[in-house]
Amino acid sequence: MSQRCVSIPSAARASSGATSTATTFFWTFAALIARCTRRVIVGPTLPPAPTTMMSPSSCFMNDTRPALGRLSSSSSSATLVSFAGSAWSIVASMELCRIGRRALRIALAYTLGPVRAKTNRSVAFFRGASYTPAMESTTVKPAGPLPKQARARATRERIFQVAGDLFAERGFAGTSVGDIATAAGVNRQRLYAYFGSKRELYREVLIAVYAEVAHDEDLLSLTPADLGALTGRIVDRFFAIHENNPRFWRLLCWENLNGGESLHGADWERLRAAYIAHLGGLYAEGQRRGVFRPEVDFTTYLLVLFSTTYFYFSNQMTISRLLGVALDSQAVRRQIEEQFVGVMDRGLATGTGRAAVG
Repeated sequence: MSQRCVSIPSAARASSGATSTATTFFWTFAALIARCTRRVIVGPTLPPAPTTMMSPSSCFMNDTRPALGRLSSSSSSATLVSFAGSAWSIVASMELCRIGRRALRIALAYTLGPVRAKTNRSVAFFRGASYTPAMESTTVKPAGPLPKQARARATRERIFQVAGDLFAERGFAGTSVGDIATAAGVNRQRLYAYFGSKRELYREVLIAVYAEVAHDEDLLSLTPADLGALTGRIVDRFFAIHENNPRFWRLLCWENLNGGESLHGADWERLRAAYIAHLGGLYAEGQRRGVFRPEVDFTTYLLVLFSTTYFYFSNQMTISRLLGVALDSQAVRRQIEEQFVGVMDRGLATGTGRAAVG
């Protein structure tokens, strides 16, 4: 919709007569106001002027031809000075408002991260620029890491840790999204935004606990020079992993009850490649050197180690009562571990292997 713009005739601008400094000052700022407010201010003492219909861009955005007028009389100079002062105040306020808007947007950008520039329409107004729909997609991207990103990572980690505790305590079916969100102090939408679904969150928790074993430095640092003490080193690490992370054996219990289908095939492949293959290679080298009996394959060997260390913690309460032994005692655990390793070494070792190791 076009706007009605009142133009000041050139005759009036060229009229002779003394024009006070105050008058010029007033009309200069009046023109600035006209540009900011999309209005043309016409002096009250000017004679009637013809009107024309003009487009907003041609009427209000022409920086080289501001709508200035001159008064033929200087009798109202005092009044005009007052008007000029008011005009100056208005323009100064608008400039402060523009600066304030820019400062606010920058502050929000560094506080909240990339911010969609929803105030572009207002910014365009104050700058006297034409608004375009493309401005809607404008974003502010300050350089460097943003506090919002750090908070987002902390929130995701908090959700992850809380979910791991609840899944270990109640299992997948016994834990709801609402339970996790409430315990983590977030809403459900935030959980879905970070993990997609409860199933995917559960999968990531399982991968994390498996990764503690798969990336254990003590296991991955074993070499053929450790073949003589290989069983003892592995058993000691398995015991320590279960002891330091009770969620591991708890989640294994729940996952077996759920059918063991939460991890993808690619997940299992990565776990096998991370440490199972490494231990298998060492065991095969021990068989070639005669340290381990060739008829006992690696699967049987590792299954016995898995079973003993896992069962010790998963059934600790019932076995302690059944056998009348405090399995939560460090002294008892150390004794059982040493005797178990001794049995394994004697059962697996060959005469050649004992001579080679000795």
